[in-house]
Amino acid sequence: MGLFERDNCGNMLMVRKPVSGAPGHSPRGEVLVDALDRRVNKRGYLVDGAGNVVTRRGDHVLARGELDPMTEDIPPEIFRALFLPIGGNASRNLNSTKKRAATAKNRAVTTNL
Repeated sequence: MGLFERDNCGNMLMVRKPVSGAPGHSPRGEVLVDALDRRVNKRGYLVDGAGNVVTRRGDHVLARGELDPMTEDIPPEIFRALFLPIGGNASRNLNSTKKRAATAKNRAVTTNL
């Protein structure tokens, strides 16, 4: 998640920054950035140049195609696997997170068949 200033209602204040010639930018030639000038999607997740969700260090978390195409939100089952602790002692290392995300995606695919 990017770092944002918030309005009186708690809504994130995102900044549109003009960009020219960069792939994946909006038709108006703008991208959304957080308070530290890092690129974000419209839900506030940090993204790389291709629109993939990344960590603050730039490590890949989710591909752009795994996000909801309309809202750019992470599907609930993947969100739970990535960000909600298992029991009371969740490991926060990236390999564990990727394994949990892959498991959640597989579970979601098999239950939706």
